Amino acid sequence: MSALAGTLALVLLEGAAALWGTWVVDPKVIVLGDAYWDAGHVRDADLFWRPAPGIRARDAWPGVDVEVNTLGTRGPEVPALPGPGVRRVVAIGESTTFGHGVRAEEAYPAVLEAILDRERPEWDVEVLNAGVRAWTVWQGMRFVEERLAALRPSLLLVYFEANDGMPTAVRNGDEIRRWMPYTDREMDLLLHGLPLPPSPPGERLLRVLAWRTSLGRLLLRGRSPDSLVRVPLADRREAWDRLLRAAAAIPAPVVVLHPLYRWGAVPHPCLLRDLAVSRGLPLVDLEREIAASGYDPQRDFLDSAHPAAPLHARFARAIADELERRGPWPAPATASP
Repeated sequence: MSALAGTLALVLLEGAAALWGTWVVDPKVIVLGDAYWDAGHVRDADLFWRPAPGIRARDAWPGVDVEVNTLGTRGPEVPALPGPGVRRVVAIGESTTFGHGVRAEEAYPAVLEAILDRERPEWDVEVLNAGVRAWTVWQGMRFVEERLAALRPSLLLVYFEANDGMPTAVRNGDEIRRWMPYTDREMDLLLHGLPLPPSPPGERLLRVLAWRTSLGRLLLRGRSPDSLVRVPLADRREAWDRLLRAAAAIPAPVVVLHPLYRWGAVPHPCLLRDLAVSRGLPLVDLEREIAASGYDPQRDFLDSAHPAAPLHARFARAIADELERRGPWPAPATASP
């Protein structure tokens, strides 16, 4: 087969893969694999998926009650705007931030609020848990651009890493079949009716094969090539740049949280530490701080990635220590924008 014929074959196969994954946005709920997740999230053209506001259900694994308020954040109802003098902290991140497998009050955002209420009552802090299962920094960036200002935050905590380096097939339920040929950036463009940038012939087909074949499953066990992941390194840099610009425009100072996983993050260049140094951002390096404490976190994971309540408590303690070292951020105005 000539080189031209081979290229044409790859393009045709890639087109078939793209058609196989075609999705028209509609208000139906995303299929997430069990009774809670089936009804627990809704599709969103900007964020891909988000928690269904007002949902109250029991997550089948590991059997915890989940409550999402009308603002779309985990936990009981809170006012749309912070009260006079209240410093509102918004925590965005992946399923660890959401607190997958633990009760809302055990997840690190709620524990952080309890610590600051106890140790710095004069700060009058409330912490909103805006974490979402399986989100990447690209989705977090879009949340900051499109939704964060309405919450009137004084401070933004950001916890993303592992999902950025996951293969494009690793998304929630329905998203696997519909979107596996595309990175998060490409998914964003398609949802807004914008053309995709050119890509090497066969690249999107390879993303599908990486999930649908035995060889592909072997790829998933090791390091995925950067072109096969949800947020390639160049897109991660862009996402962080846009996130920081959008947060500064609110303004909402950013604290970067370096995650900790039982199995270690999917191998990839560690952008977060370099980003914090180059931008002068506060960094709470949970991975290094907990290792330096001599504490062995391995027993306090629910699975390969999700921390149990004792580890959430240590995350919150480390974040509180950083905030107390730096002092309080100004309280926001509470009038409508």
